[in-house]
Amino acid sequence: AAALQKLVDSGEAATLEEAQQVLSRSGHQAALQGMVERGDAATLEEAQVLHSQRGRAAALQKLVDSGHAATLEEASKLAGQRGRAAALQKLVDSGEAATLEEAQVGYGMNAGVAAALSAGKYTRFPGVRWRKDSRKWRVQFSVGSKKISLGSHATEEEAALVHDEYVRRHGLARPLHFPREGEASSGTFRERHAPREARAGSRGPRMAVVGDESELGAALWTVALVLGAYLSSYASEGYEPHKL
Repeated sequence: AAALQKLVDSGEAATLEEAQQVLSRSGHQAALQGMVERGDAATLEEAQVLHSQRGRAAALQKLVDSGHAATLEEASKLAGQRGRAAALQKLVDSGEAATLEEAQVGYGMNAGVAAALSAGKYTRFPGVRWRKDSRKWRVQFSVGSKKISLGSHATEEEAALVHDEYVRRHGLARPLHFPREGEASSGTFRERHAPREARAGSRGPRMAVVGDESELGAALWTVALVLGAYLSSYASEGYEPHKL
């Protein structure tokens, strides 16, 4: 408490809550620097990766030791379930969704858009990607564990409309690219991550799309560990980038 108050008194933080964040960041940075100085890592970036790996192993082992999971594999699944539930509840608590069911709609798409843009990739219509071999736009995405493929189309907009038609016809809980009144819009996610997209755009246009539960998990494990939270795996829709 004294250390936090000292940060406030010195003007380094406006509130005790902000002081706690400053202290946590300083401690984390010091831990990474210590790993470099000890020779555990060659750079701060390498130290961050190693720190995250160690944190992940410790978090999973804690679940096993506490009896919440019988094996590390089971612990990994449990951590993912808890993380996803917490993220959905956060959407409700923040007012971004009225219910958990509403929060569930587009959750994976939001995560995928965030991952693509942070990696400097382009994503206009999640579930639509450019095929360099055929020079057409392919519609492909996942619903749970099922992959949906709706063929290739001449334009990006045409492919997006095919996506929307399929989602409506089958009553899927998935945002639409050209929503009608009362329907969830996939554009919400691009707006939410607009600053990140602007930074990505400065690195040049690279093509990506969003479609199954895979590549985003590893990145989010790292973030969760830095924050001292349980690790979680998020649904994403990731494909390798394709240049026009």
